Amino acid sequence: MNNNEKSMPYSNMENAANFKGFIEDSYRSAVVWANDHELLHILQPLVCGLLVAIFGYSLVYLDSNVPGVSPPSPFSPRKKVMYYQQKSSVHLGYLSALGAGVVIAVLMYLDI
Repeated sequence: MNNNEKSMPYSNMENAANFKGFIEDSYRSAVVWANDHELLHILQPLVCGLLVAIFGYSLVYLDSNVPGVSPPSPFSPRKKVMYYQQKSSVHLGYLSALGAGVVIAVLMYLDI
């Protein structure tokens, strides 16, 4: 064997199993810590509301004539978009996506 073969680390199944065990233990301890501090009841509605808002935003974005331009995304640069010269600069579809996320979060907090 030459020096390059000795110094190169190789992956084997034992290292992969150890890494998998480390990830599982870390995840399990994080879940236990979150349950001890009751963060799951606080974070779950926020995460679900955020996911619904992102899903609704992506539906409006991908359904537009030119994604991000017509109707413009709230994150589109204003100088490139003529659509902003109208009275309303935010499209109703994007507001409804945000509103759906907020409604889902509130309903989950109220446990309805």
